[in-house]
Amino acid sequence: MQGHRSLAERKLDGDLKCILRGIAEDLPLKLKALDEARTPQERDSAVADMGYLLNDNVEVITAPPREPV
Repeated sequence: MQGHRSLAERKLDGDLKCILRGIAEDLPLKLKALDEARTPQERDSAVADMGYLLNDNVEVITAPPREPV
């Protein structure tokens, strides 16, 4: 969330700011689901969900910059 706030304070807008906020809000939920998983199936699902979250964010963060629409 600190990264999101830093970009907001600098009046920067765009995907990165939103992604950082999304990670800050979603990651604790994904970690909690992983911690609370009691069966192998629950753990597999929690790990997959966390993987999707992190992979989506890595893909956007590392994408080349584009001109504003």
